[in-house]
Amino acid sequence: MKLSGAQVKAVLAVFETAPAPQGHPALTQLERTFGKHTFFLGPHGLHTVEPNEKAAEGEPNAYLVRLASWADEKRSNLAPHPPVAAPAETGSAETPAPSGPAPEWRG
Repeated sequence: MKLSGAQVKAVLAVFETAPAPQGHPALTQLERTFGKHTFFLGPHGLHTVEPNEKAAEGEPNAYLVRLASWADEKRSNLAPHPPVAAPAETGSAETPAPSGPAPEWRG
């Protein structure tokens, strides 16, 4: 899902991530592969945020979804894998909330 500016700010307030800049050359390929989303790079890889539109009381309102993980220690290559979701508010043991400095989008 494409996020609004306010939604992107809310994600950035919780996680050390870097949203893909509009017009970035990688966006065409990412959207072809994963669909239209707002993409974020974080210490653990490539993420999107998906709303939980049918959230019951006590359930998370959104999920942080990792679509690809870093394939090398230099964080220069991503390896796609089946989506791994965690509550966007906190992350989980299976998908830790990204921490540390967010990698930069290279052009």
